[in-house]
Amino acid sequence: MNEPPTLRILAMMEANSVTGPAKNLLGFCRWLRTAEGEQTGIKIGIGTFSRNAGTENSAFTDAIRDAGADLYIIRERFRYDPGVMRQMREIAEESAPDIIQTHNNKSHLLVRLLPKLRKKSLWFAFHHGDTYTDFKQQLINNVDRVSLRSADRVVTVCKAFEPRLAAFGVKPDRIRILHNSIAALSSMSSAERAQFRSRLGIDTDEAMVLAIGRLSKEKGHAFLLRALQLLRSNARKWKLVLVGIGPERDRLEQLARALGLSERLL
Repeated sequence: MNEPPTLRILAMMEANSVTGPAKNLLGFCRWLRTAEGEQTGIKIGIGTFSRNAGTENSAFTDAIRDAGADLYIIRERFRYDPGVMRQMREIAEESAPDIIQTHNNKSHLLVRLLPKLRKKSLWFAFHHGDTYTDFKQQLINNVDRVSLRSADRVVTVCKAFEPRLAAFGVKPDRIRILHNSIAALSSMSSAERAQFRSRLGIDTDEAMVLAIGRLSKEKGHAFLLRALQLLRSNARKWKLVLVGIGPERDRLEQLARALGLSERLL
């Protein structure tokens, strides 16, 4: 049987943990190891950054190895280390990708500043949305104004981001919408649901409001708390369950106390 032609992908992702976008990428890598995935002829390598005196961000790098992808680490001596450009060129030469994926501001900018890479490979830039943790991060978001307009394709997660990308100078015919994917949830029995609610301390007659996502300003958890505060005197009892980590956790806990919702927040 003839083997399918090989398509080589180099995906650049900045992560210290297995984030949402990382889960999707790693899930794709695992699928490529199945009989069906092997038939595609796709080979993928993942590049990431380390600024920890030569050590690795082990949670993410270990997950890459477990997923069966080739791992490339760019060592940074300090923030904005110009040496990363040389390392990026060397990785591209070693992996010889047909497609380069970038998933974050830094990676977008690196490929933008290395035109020789774009001559040898198609560049797919993934725009996952912006975070607004602080003023510095807001400035970093604007780096995409310089970078993304040069990508062959810009893949974003929802149609609402199209106007922002167009304002960055990305041509409309280069924008593609690819909604975030999730694994299908298995159904739970009534007994399992009751056990789960009991573990959280939620009574059977209480409504449960569930919000899952990074605890960051742009997610709007503060708006949710203020909206639920209007229901505090409602006859029906309820609890709010927030699932996620992020820089807004302390602020959200303070806001819940100020609104008198601490006992309803889990």
